[in-house]
Amino acid sequence: VKAAEGYTDLNGSVIENVRSPYGSATDFFLPLLYVNETDFVGFRTLLDNHFATQADFATRYNLPGFASTTNLSNGNTLRYGIPNLSESSNVSTDAGSLTGLALGGLISTEHYYYSLNWLEQMKQRFPSLFGSLGFPSRLDAGNFSKEVYGFDAAVLALSLMGGSADSFDAYLATNPDLDLAFKRLYDQRSK
Repeated sequence: VKAAEGYTDLNGSVIENVRSPYGSATDFFLPLLYVNETDFVGFRTLLDNHFATQADFATRYNLPGFASTTNLSNGNTLRYGIPNLSESSNVSTDAGSLTGLALGGLISTEHYYYSLNWLEQMKQRFPSLFGSLGFPSRLDAGNFSKEVYGFDAAVLALSLMGGSADSFDAYLATNPDLDLAFKRLYDQRSK
């Protein structure tokens, strides 16, 4: 993760962010499935800022979800992200991910309800989106993919259920030395 220029939102305010491989919601929010990163002040600020940036970016470009990478069954990766937050020059900005949006809801209760409300709006906007196989992997402003990837469906479900990071905390608690070393590492990285 490298420093980046600030992102200027629709109101003209600058939101400080850092770069990630693709500037995607997945880059920032996926670790929340197994680590309570919000327990560390530096990470909490980073996550809040990236959530605000993703929400603004999706609103600005009329995307139905957050810019997020998607792994395909053939081993390829679809790279959707925010260009000035990406270490790669090869990212697309024309699609949003409901999975990335749901992952952002793991930051806090407020973020969860924001994400849930957004998902409900997408359900009303695209009623055919919700099929027997789950949500499609990605959406653009007028279409949605017909593919449903198991990984994305699982991440979406785990994000909406919450609590998976608590299981990892319980595991760490069984080994106090590992727990302390892990928390020290995260604390150092959050500064």
